[in-house]
Amino acid sequence: MNLGIIIIGSLFWSDHRNRNNPDNIRKKWRLNHLDTNNAIKVYLPIRYGRRSKDNIFTMVFSTSLEKSKNNGIGFVIPVKSNPIKNFEDLLNEALQLAKAEGIGSEQNPKLFASWGASIGVLAKNGKNEFQNKWIERFRHDGGGKDSIDYRVNRERRSIDENGNLQIMWPQVVDYRDKKKLEEIDVIIGASTKPKYSLIDGKEIFKYPTINELKETIMQDTLRNYFLNNLNNGIMTYQDFRLLKKMQQLKN
Repeated sequence: MNLGIIIIGSLFWSDHRNRNNPDNIRKKWRLNHLDTNNAIKVYLPIRYGRRSKDNIFTMVFSTSLEKSKNNGIGFVIPVKSNPIKNFEDLLNEALQLAKAEGIGSEQNPKLFASWGASIGVLAKNGKNEFQNKWIERFRHDGGGKDSIDYRVNRERRSIDENGNLQIMWPQVVDYRDKKKLEEIDVIIGASTKPKYSLIDGKEIFKYPTINELKETIMQDTLRNYFLNNLNNGIMTYQDFRLLKKMQQLKN
């Protein structure tokens, strides 16, 4: 089977996992594991929804966007090791993705991190021949216990207790990429909890308003997360409104 990896944020354009400690981990991961020449631009249910330590909102999956048809745009990129022949091959690619995302430690990457991130799997037509082994490893790493938190309000969680991504199979943005996506059988990706803030040790789950996003974007003069996403073709349905508000401030 052929494997692809969903990328919806800085994993696509940042060379370092930690901006304050340049390590080139993400750059090396892309070079060694991803067939970036065949990156596929796809529609995905994504939005800015997780507040980081830098007080900026980073990208999360939001399944309610599928119903409202407000999907954003991200990438599915085939892995260089295709075709995947066994579960060990799949797990290796998942753990390398986890390492690039800072899930687990560099020496001991995992499919789940208690800070609010999980590596999930999505199989075309719901057929994943390694499903039982994936569930076993996902739960071994601690995943599934907090899957209910991977959502806001009553929307469908973005990942379930078995480590399955709960988004629809993506559709291509450019019809010329249709054949490339048809060759992908299974996709893995990192899902993070939406988090508005932390109050008295409790996470508050809600999505920021346009004005709140605008303020945090304007303050982000070091990482430039929003602008780097835009410059690399990663977008949400709110981006044009955000750009208009930002322009109004400059005028």
